[in-house]
Amino acid sequence: MTDTTLTAALPIELCGHVGKLPTSPECYRHNYRVDSPTMLQLLARADAALEDAFAKDKAIHEANAPAIAHNKALRERVATMMKAAGVPESWSDLEFPSSRSRNKKRISKRAGYLTDLERWIPIADGFAHQVTHYESAKRRHAEYRVKAEQEQQQAQAAKEREAQARKANLDLARIIVRYGLPEESDWSEVVSELRKRNKYLDLAVAMYQTRRDWSDGPRAVRYALERFTIENDRDKDIAADVADSLAHWDGDGRIFRDTTWSYGALWPLVGDEQLVADVQRAMQEDD
Repeated sequence: MTDTTLTAALPIELCGHVGKLPTSPECYRHNYRVDSPTMLQLLARADAALEDAFAKDKAIHEANAPAIAHNKALRERVATMMKAAGVPESWSDLEFPSSRSRNKKRISKRAGYLTDLERWIPIADGFAHQVTHYESAKRRHAEYRVKAEQEQQQAQAAKEREAQARKANLDLARIIVRYGLPEESDWSEVVSELRKRNKYLDLAVAMYQTRRDWSDGPRAVRYALERFTIENDRDKDIAADVADSLAHWDGDGRIFRDTTWSYGALWPLVGDEQLVADVQRAMQEDD
């Protein structure tokens, strides 16, 4: 004889902590009363809340496991008993499909006990939906993070550019004051004025600038060499070496970096480290 003893369905606690969370990290801004948090800080708070909520839902789901197994078995047992008693899982009747229908049609319907089983014997706690919410939130947070990091990098770059611009303006002002140049002088004018103060500096600047940009050929070096005055044997060597570089010009300004009397060899001959440093600073900003 078949055992017809049935035990009552067990209650199942519904999961839902993840689904109740805000969809945007901006919603966590109210948690900061004084400071103005960055998006990355808001994301950190949102991530923490998401992981905490998912951990709670997971714990609920794990605790529900025995009840879910019991209720599934109970449903199957009731369904088996109903089939054994000859109760079908569906039935049909002639009905008008709608209020405008002229003829009745046979409509198939589920057995009422199946609906009752679903209503009174739960076998799901909503954890699958919370997993979907969790994974969707993780993707959204990742997208927010990429955008926030890009914006942070852009803001930092802008801040650094502003700092460099302020420093450049201060350096320019100091150089103008140091050499008594016109107040409206720009970096290009600073180079032009300071290079006039020393023949080695003048030639070195021409060679360095041609090394940086030789699209106009070695014309600037040739003009500087024409201005270069020879006062001793070293000057003769310098003039001869630079003239040889001009004679062997092959369209590459690096020749003035690699020759014996390169611009690097001429800087020390200026004899004024501050003047050299200021001209190099001006050329850096004038590039």
